Amino acid sequence: MNKINIIIQREYLTRVRKKSFIILTLLMPVLFVGLMGGTFWLSQLNESEAKTIVVVDETGEYFPVLHDTGQYRFVQSGENAYATLVISENLLTNPSALTLYSQKQVLAGAISTI
Repeated sequence: MNKINIIIQREYLTRVRKKSFIILTLLMPVLFVGLMGGTFWLSQLNESEAKTIVVVDETGEYFPVLHDTGQYRFVQSGENAYATLVISENLLTNPSALTLYSQKQVLAGAISTI
């Protein structure tokens, strides 16, 4: 058992003392934050124009509540829509009666606006 501890200690020390280990230990968090920040920045670049969301409100109660923002416009009909929001029943009795369809990935900003 003593020999195994000596081998483990030697291997650990030879790995930790390498320059590459020290550099990667310091550099990896910076790279990770940079990649996450870059992804967020790139996702915000495409949001300069207002996206149109078509609302199909079968109840007639919820469309007047949806207000346009700088990023999203809500209309009852139209083409070239970013997404289509279908409200089939009263959301107070059935919260799952709301469905959002889109050709692309729906951004979190659209979901939070709705």
